[in-house]
Amino acid sequence: VININPGTMQTKFLANADEKMKESWDAAPDHIKESYGRTYFDWLIRRTIQGTTYFASPPDDCNNSIEHAVTAYWPKTRYY
Repeated sequence: VININPGTMQTKFLANADEKMKESWDAAPDHIKESYGRTYFDWLIRRTIQGTTYFASPPDDCNNSIEHAVTAYWPKTRYY
C-alpha cells in the first residue's frame, strides 16, 4: 500500500480564490458584514492567500511522486 498526500498545489484556483472570496463578501447580507467587519475580512483574505501560497508546491512534485511510486523497485510507503 502506497499513500500519496499531495497537499496544496500551485494552480489557478489559488489565483482566483481572493476574487471569489470578495464576491462572497459582496453577496453577504448586511448583518454579516456588520458582525465581522471589513477589517476582519481583509485580514482573512490576506492570511488565506499568503498561507496557501506559502505552502503550495508545483504540480510536478506530485507527478514525480506518483511516477516514483509506480516505477520504483522499492517505493516509499508514504509520499508528501
